[in-house]
Amino acid sequence: MQLFPGMWFSHAGRLVSAELVVQPSAASSLARVQILRPYCSPDHHLVPPGTVQRCCSAVPLCNTTGGCSVGRYWCPLLEVCVPTAAPCSPYDPAAAARGFDLPPRYLAIPPFYHLVADLPLRVNPSSELHSLSLLLPDRAVAVYPDDVVAVQHTRDPGAFLHCRHGDASLGSPWRQSYVSLRRAERGGWWEGGLTSPPQGGRWVDGALCDLRMLSVDDLHGAAEHDDDLDRREATAAAPDVWAPTTRPAPRAPSGLRVVHPVPDEENRIHIRVAVPTLVVVELPSGGEASSSWSAPVLRTGVPFLLSCPEEVAGCEGRSGDTWFSSATLVLPAAGPRTLTVDVAEAASVSSVSVSVCGYEAVAGLSVAPRGCHRTLVGTPQIFRAEVETGSSVKFSWVIDDLEKSAYEGESYSLVFKKPAVYNLRVTASNPVSSQSRQILLTAGRWTPLAEPEFLLAEEVVAAGAAHLYTLRVKVDVSLPVTFRWDFGDGGIEVIHNHSAPCGTLGGLTAGEEQVYVQDSVNYTYGIPDDYPLHVRVSNQHDNTDASLKISVRPQLTRLLVSSSLSVALVKQTLLLEALAEPSAHAVVYTWDFADGSESLRGAHVRRVSHTFASAGVYNVSVCANNSLAVLTAWLAVEVLESISGLTVSCNGPSELGSATDFRATVAAGTSLTWSFDFGDGSLQGNRTDGSTSHVYTLPGNYTVDVTVSNSLSQARRSIDVEVYRLAVGGVFPRESVMSGRDVQFTARVNGNTSALTFHWLFGDGSPLSVVRGRSTAMHTFQSPGMCYISLTVFSSVTVASFNTSIFVEAPIGNMTVLASQGVVAAGEETCLRVVIAPLQMNGYQFEWFLSSSGLIAETENAQKCFIFRNEGVEEVSVTASNKVSNKTASARIAVQTPVGNLSVAHDNESGALTVNTVASFWVASCSGSNVSVLWDFGDGSPVERRPNVSHVFTSAGRFTVEAAAFNAVSCDSVTLKVDVLLMIPDISLHTDPPYAEVGEETIISAISSAISSTNYHWTVDGITSAKQGTYQFRFAFPKPGVYQVRVLAQNLVSRKEAAILIEVFERIEGLQIECQRLTNMKYVPTQENLLFTASIAKGSNVTYHWLATQSGLNRHIAGDGEIFHMLAETPGEISVQLRACNKLGEATRVVSLGAVQLVTGAHFTTQSNIVALGKLVNISVSVVTGSDLRYLWYVKSDPSPLQTEAPFLVHTFASVGRRLFKVSVQNVLSHSNVTNEFNVQEEVQQVDFEIEGKTRPFYLTTGAAVRLHGRIGKGSDLHWDWDGRGAVRFNASNQTFGHTFPCAGIYQVSLNVSNGINWKMISHSVAVEDAIKGLRLNASESSICTEEEVTFTPTVSKGSNVSFAIKFRNKDWIHTQDVLEGRFTTSSLPAGTHLVTVRSWNQVSDAEVSSSILVTKHIQGLQLVNCCSGPLEALQGTVFKAEVQPEFPVNYTWMFYLAGSEPTWLTGQEVIFTPAGSGSLAFSALATNGICSQTVNGTATVQWPVKKVKLVCQSERIFVGHGVEFSAKANRGSDPRYLWYFGDSAEAFATDLSTVNHTYYVPGRYSVTVKVLNGVSNVSTQLHVEVEQLRCSSPQASLVQSQTTIFRSRQSVFEASVDINCSAYKATYLWEVHKESDCTGLELSGIKVALGSQVDKTSPFLLLPKHTLGMGRHCLIFTVSLQGTPLLVRRRSGVTVVRSPLAAVIKGGSHRLWPSLSDLILDGSESQDPDVEPGVEDSLRYHWAFTAVVKAS
Repeated sequence: MQLFPGMWFSHAGRLVSAELVVQPSAASSLARVQILRPYCSPDHHLVPPGTVQRCCSAVPLCNTTGGCSVGRYWCPLLEVCVPTAAPCSPYDPAAAARGFDLPPRYLAIPPFYHLVADLPLRVNPSSELHSLSLLLPDRAVAVYPDDVVAVQHTRDPGAFLHCRHGDASLGSPWRQSYVSLRRAERGGWWEGGLTSPPQGGRWVDGALCDLRMLSVDDLHGAAEHDDDLDRREATAAAPDVWAPTTRPAPRAPSGLRVVHPVPDEENRIHIRVAVPTLVVVELPSGGEASSSWSAPVLRTGVPFLLSCPEEVAGCEGRSGDTWFSSATLVLPAAGPRTLTVDVAEAASVSSVSVSVCGYEAVAGLSVAPRGCHRTLVGTPQIFRAEVETGSSVKFSWVIDDLEKSAYEGESYSLVFKKPAVYNLRVTASNPVSSQSRQILLTAGRWTPLAEPEFLLAEEVVAAGAAHLYTLRVKVDVSLPVTFRWDFGDGGIEVIHNHSAPCGTLGGLTAGEEQVYVQDSVNYTYGIPDDYPLHVRVSNQHDNTDASLKISVRPQLTRLLVSSSLSVALVKQTLLLEALAEPSAHAVVYTWDFADGSESLRGAHVRRVSHTFASAGVYNVSVCANNSLAVLTAWLAVEVLESISGLTVSCNGPSELGSATDFRATVAAGTSLTWSFDFGDGSLQGNRTDGSTSHVYTLPGNYTVDVTVSNSLSQARRSIDVEVYRLAVGGVFPRESVMSGRDVQFTARVNGNTSALTFHWLFGDGSPLSVVRGRSTAMHTFQSPGMCYISLTVFSSVTVASFNTSIFVEAPIGNMTVLASQGVVAAGEETCLRVVIAPLQMNGYQFEWFLSSSGLIAETENAQKCFIFRNEGVEEVSVTASNKVSNKTASARIAVQTPVGNLSVAHDNESGALTVNTVASFWVASCSGSNVSVLWDFGDGSPVERRPNVSHVFTSAGRFTVEAAAFNAVSCDSVTLKVDVLLMIPDISLHTDPPYAEVGEETIISAISSAISSTNYHWTVDGITSAKQGTYQFRFAFPKPGVYQVRVLAQNLVSRKEAAILIEVFERIEGLQIECQRLTNMKYVPTQENLLFTASIAKGSNVTYHWLATQSGLNRHIAGDGEIFHMLAETPGEISVQLRACNKLGEATRVVSLGAVQLVTGAHFTTQSNIVALGKLVNISVSVVTGSDLRYLWYVKSDPSPLQTEAPFLVHTFASVGRRLFKVSVQNVLSHSNVTNEFNVQEEVQQVDFEIEGKTRPFYLTTGAAVRLHGRIGKGSDLHWDWDGRGAVRFNASNQTFGHTFPCAGIYQVSLNVSNGINWKMISHSVAVEDAIKGLRLNASESSICTEEEVTFTPTVSKGSNVSFAIKFRNKDWIHTQDVLEGRFTTSSLPAGTHLVTVRSWNQVSDAEVSSSILVTKHIQGLQLVNCCSGPLEALQGTVFKAEVQPEFPVNYTWMFYLAGSEPTWLTGQEVIFTPAGSGSLAFSALATNGICSQTVNGTATVQWPVKKVKLVCQSERIFVGHGVEFSAKANRGSDPRYLWYFGDSAEAFATDLSTVNHTYYVPGRYSVTVKVLNGVSNVSTQLHVEVEQLRCSSPQASLVQSQTTIFRSRQSVFEASVDINCSAYKATYLWEVHKESDCTGLELSGIKVALGSQVDKTSPFLLLPKHTLGMGRHCLIFTVSLQGTPLLVRRRSGVTVVRSPLAAVIKGGSHRLWPSLSDLILDGSESQDPDVEPGVEDSLRYHWAFTAVVKAS
C-alpha cells in the first residue's frame, strides 16, 4: 500500500474523476485506489493538516482557517488561499521558509483510517507507461475535508505507480512523502481501511507521482478542485515549458482536426483554468484508429467513435464516415500550452496541435480607494481597479454610460468641474469572463473643519506615566487631515496624518459630507505642574484648534500620621501631623477624628489640633488627595476620663444566716480600686473587682458604703440591705373554690422561695403534699363543703407555719333552654324554661338576653314568657351562675307574618301558549314571611313547590293553573286560565338543479309539515318585493349572478322564515386568445414573461385551463385563470391550448407560435481597446442573448457594411490615434448595435525627471515652491503618475507641476510614465530640511526664592536637528550650559536679577532669544504673638498678631477656618477676628514679600457662653435610700461642665453630663443647686425637693415551679409566690417570656415572645395554652412592683420546650388473630404528632414491624 497522508481534499464535494499513470509490467496486476478518512481514539483529538502531517494529540489543537473564493482553497502550511491548481506541500519553497522540517513526519500518534471509497482496477501487461482513468460507481462518492488517498496493488513495492525520486523530482513544489506498507501475507488486502497503527511502514520522501483526483464542490457552484492531490504530466516535455504555435494550423494533412472547442484564426482555444473542458478531434475515416493526447491531458489509446459526444453541439449533419475521439482537458494554471493529439491508424501516424490558452476567471473586482464615493470639485481623484483572481485582465472605465469616452487601464484619474452625482462603471474582463462594478460618485464643495472636542483626556494625570489623549473633530469625508499635538512642556510636537475618511470608514450613508475623525496620542509628563495641551487640526483648505489644561501630579506612595501625646485626657488639646510622600505638592488633607465632630479639609491642614469631648479609643483617620491619588492613614488615640456614674446593687433582701451578693459598676473610669463597708463593722478594701458577698449575723437594715478610685478621681455610693427572719404572711385564694377541679394555692412568704420546702394539709382527708422551691401547690376538692388548710414552711435555717379555712362549691353541669313552640306568629306570647343540673340548695341566678335588645331581666326563677312583634329569628340566651362557675345556653324562635294578597302571572303577552314550549309562571304579589308556593297546572303533571316555575304543555287545549301559598302560621291560593296552541315546524327551500340558466324558469319549493294551514310570502332580493303564494315559486332570472330567494310562513302563534342562494350561469360563446408580445402574428421573444389573455363574447363563472408545449423540449406548462404567464426558455415552436368551461359547458382554442431569442448585450470582446501600432488585432463581438444572428460591420467611414455570420474580424492599424468600429447584430425580432473606439498607441521609452532644471542629487528647503518636470524619449498617449513618499505623501498627474514640501525629511519621489501598451518608472531621493523659526525660552517660574528649583525649556515653532545652549548673566557672574534632553533645571542661582540667553542652531540657520528672572532671599522667623492661651467666646472679637525677623519687609494674610463654616481671609500684621459659632478654630498667617512666603498655623477652641439653665427632677416622689435622677437643660453653651449641690452635703459633685443620679438617706426638704460653666461663662439654678420615708418594705416574690422541661402539645401552668406586707401602695404583676435566653446574664437576651390576648399576664398565675411556645430554651420572667414607688422584684426561671412523643395508632389494635390465607390490612392513618397545630398537615413517616406469636400446643 502507498499511503499519502500529506495529500488531502480541502473541500467537501463529489468525486468526478480519478486518473493515474502505471509503470510498465510484463504481467497483469490488480490494484485498488482508496479514499481514507483519518480518526483518533476517544481520548485523543485529531489535529487537522497544518502541522505538515495529521496526528492524534492528547490535547485539542487547531490551526488557522480562512475562507477562500471559488477556485481557491486554504493552505494551512502557508496560511493563505492558493489556486486549486497550486500545491500545498512542505516541499514548496514558500512552506520551507516558514520553518517546517523536511522530510515531514507525524508530530504525535499516527491516526487510524476509515475506508470511504474503494475503486478496484485490473492492469494488463504493458511495455510502456500506461495512463488510466478509473470508472466511477453510479452512486456518487462523497469526499470531505481531510480525506486522503491510498493505492493498494499486487506488485512489488515501488513497481506500480509511476513516481520520480531524487534529481528527477528535485525542484518541483508537487513533491510529497508517503508511507509504503506491506502485508505479511503476500497478495492480502487491507480491508476497511487501517483500523490499527500499521507496523513496518517505510517512508518514501521527495516523490513526484502521477496521480490526480478531481472533485466538484456542489455547495459553491460546482467548481472542480484538484484537492491538493499531486499530479504530473506523463510526457517527455517538462511541465514548465510552454510550446505555443505561432502560425495557424487548422488541419493536418490526413484530415485530422480539432472541432470542439473551435480554434480561432491563430489556432488557439480559450478555456478557464481548473474547469474540465471536452476536446473533440475529427477524422474523416478512423474505424481502427486510436488517439494519444499529450500534456495536460496525458491519455493514450482513446478510440474513435462514429458519434459525436452528446454534450458537444454542432457535430450533427456530418458525413457518416466521420469519426470522433474526445478527452477531458483541465488546465492547472493560466497561460498558453500546446496540446498535441497523435492518431495511429494501421501503419500510419498523423497528429494535430493546437495552442490552449488558460485563463483564470475574473472574480473579486474592487476599486481603490474603497468606499470613497465623494470627490471635491476641481480636485483630481485617481481610482485603481484590482481583482482577486483572473489572468490577462483588462479594465475599462465609463462615466455616466458614455461608452464613446471609455478609458482602458488599471488606473483612472477624474476631475469634476461642478457638483453633481456621477455614475462610474469599471469592467474587468478576459476572453472567458468579465465582471463589472458601478460606483455612484458625488462631487461637491469642501466643508470646513468643525466641532473639535477632547474625548479621552484626563485633566489630572500622574507624572512619569503614559496617558491616552483623544481629540475628535468633524472633517470633510473627502480630505485627509493632520493632527499636531503640542503638550506645553517643551517637548517635540507629535504629528499624525489621517487619510480621507471615505476611504477608511465603513458604513457611510449616501450624501454624507462630514464625519467625525478622532486621533489619539499616548504621552508622558515628567515633572508635576500645570500644562496647556494644544492641538491643531488641518487639511489643505482649513485648520482649527483645541486646548485643554492638564494638571500633572506625583503618584502618592505613602502617608504618615503622628500625635503629640500617646494618651490624652478629655478636653485636652492634641496636636496631629500628616506627611504625604514622595511630595506634598497640591495635596489636600481631610481629617476625621471619629468622635462625631466635623471633618477638617484643606491644603494647609497638614498639622491640626483637636480636643476629644469624651473618653475612649478613637481611630483618627487622615486622607491625602492630590486629585490623582488618594491615601488614607489611621492612628488610634486613647482618651481617659474621670470616674463617674457609680451604681451599687445587691440580691437582698437576704434571710438571716445566708450570703448577700453585692455588685458595683461605674459609668466612666479606668484603673479602678474598690473598697466595701458592710455597715455591721465588716470591711473589704483594695479590690480590683466590684462584686463581693457578705453574711449578716443579725436581722435588720444595714447601709453598705462602696468607694471606687483611680489616680485621677474617686466616687462613693451607699445602698441599704434588709436581713429578715422567715415568716408566712398568708395563703391564697381566700374565696370559695370549685370542687372537682385543680386549685392552685399560693403561700406568701418573705424568704427566697426557691430555697424553701412547703408542707401542705388541705383538711379533706388527702395526704400531706410536699413542694420544694415553689410557694404554690395544686389540689382538687372532690366534694363541696368547708375545708381547713395547714401550711408549714422549712428553710435551711428555720421553720414557719400558717393555718386557714376555705369553702368548696360544685360547678354547674348541664343546662338547657326549652321553648313552648319553635315558630310563633308576630304578636303572640310564648314561654321559655331553663333546666339545670346539679341542683343546689342555695339556687342559681339567671340573666335573660335577647339577640335584638340585649339583657332584659335578672331572675331567680327558671321560666319566663315573651311577646315578639317583628318577624325574623329571635335568639334567647340565659346565663346561670353560682359563686364558682357560670354557664350559658340559648334557644332560637322563628317569628313569621301570615300569608295574604296572593296573585300570579305568566310570560306570554297574547295570552296563548305554545305546545312543547317552555312557559314561565311567577307570583306577582304576596304578603307574608317564609312563604312557599305549590303549582298545579291541570294537565296531570306533578305539583311543583317554588315561587317561580317553568312548565311545558305537551298537548293543545285550555288548562286551569292553581297556585297555593303557605308558611308555618297560615296559607292562601289562586287560579289562572291558559290556552295552549301548536307551533309551525321548521321550513326549508329546495330547487333542482341547484343552479339556474339566464332566461330559463326555475321552480323553488318550500318543504314543511304544515302546508295547509300556513300562508307563504316570497321575495327575490334585489329584484322583486314580497308576493303571497303557495309552497311553490316559479321565476326566470334576467342575468347571471348569485341571488337570495326568501319565504315567510306564519300562523296565529308562530312564524318561520327560510332562504336559499341560487347561482345563475350564462353559456360560453366567442372564446379568443390574445398576446401583446406577438410579432407578425407568429413570433414571441424568449426569456420574457409572455402574457396570454383569454376573452369571451358571452359566458359567466368561466374557468380557464391553459396548456403550453414547446417543440424539441419534453416540457409542458399548465395554468389556470383568465391570464396565463409563460417563459420560452429556448427558441422553437410553441403550442398554446386554452379550454374554458362553466356549469353549462366548455369551449377550446389552440394557437401555434414561434419563440425567438432577443438580441441583447452586444459588446466587443477584444481583450483591450488599446492596441499597438502596426500589429494584427482580432476584433470580436459577442452577445448576451440572441438566436439566428447576422453581423453587419461598419469599418472606418465606409457606409456599406460588411456582413458575416461569424462574430469576429481581423484588422491592422497603421497610424496612431482613435478609430471607431461599429457592428449591428440582428435577428427577426430585434437588433443590438455596439460601437467601440480603439486607441492606437506607441510604446514608452527613456523616462527621467528633474527639479528646478537640475538632476539628482536633490536638496531642498522646507516650504520652498519647486518645479518638477518629467522627460520622455518615445511614446504616445502618455499618463504621468508622480508619487512622493515621506513625512507627507503627494501625487501628481502632469508632466510638469509645482510642489512645496511642507515637512522636513527624506522623500522618495517616483515617476511612472505609462500608456495602454507599457510603462516605465524612475525614482530618486529628495532631502528636505526646516529653517529655525519661533525660538522661545520658557521658564517654570519668572521669579523664585533662593535654593528653589527652576526649569528652562527652549522651544522652536519650526526647525529640524536643532541644538541649544543657555547663558546666565548677573552683573559679573556668568554661567553657560548646554541644554540636554530639551530642558535645563537648576536651584543654585544667587539672589539678584539674571539675564538668561538661549541660542539655537542647525546646519541651515540659527537664532537667539533672551529673558530675565528675579531671585529673592527666603523669609525667616515668622511666629504668633501672645496667641491662644484659652478658649474664645463666639461672637466676640479677638486680636491676632504675627511677626518676622526685622530685616524682611513683608505683607501678612490671615486665614481663619471654623469647622462647619467658610474660611475668612484678613490682611495686616494685627487683625481682629470674631468667630460666628463654636467649634475648633484653625488659623494661619502667611507672610510674603510677593515672591517668597512663609506660613505659621495655630488652633483654638471657640465656645458659646451659657446664658440660662433649667433644673428638672425626673421622679414625681423621692424616697429615702432610693436613687433619683436630676437633669439640667441649658439653652446654649459649648462644652459645658456641671457642679451639683444636693443639699445633704456641702461637697460639690462635678460631671460632664447634664444628667445625674443621687440617693437621699434622711427624709426632709432639700435645695438642689446646679452650676453650669465652660471656658467663657457660668450660670446656676436651684430646685426644692421633699424626700419621703417608704411606708413599706420591698415585696417578696418567688416562682413556684417544679418543671424545667415542658411539652409543646400540653397546657402549662406557672405560679409566682408573692409576699406583700403593705397596703399603702397598689401591687402590679407582669409575666414575660424570652426565647433562646439562658436567664443568667444581667441583660436579657433572645427574642421576646408575644403572648396572645387569651393569656392573662397580670396575675401571679400564668396559664399557657398548648402550642404557645416554640421548641427550644426560654426564659420565664415574673415582675411584681408597687405603683408610685421604686420597689419591684423580678424573678427568672429557665424553661425548655421539647417535642411530645408521637402517638402511633393502629386501627383495631396491635395484636391480631388472622386466617393465614387472607390479606391483613393495617391502617395507621390515625397516628399523629401532638405538636402539629390543627389545620397543619403533618409529615409523619411510618415504619411497620411484625412479631409472630407462636403458641405451643
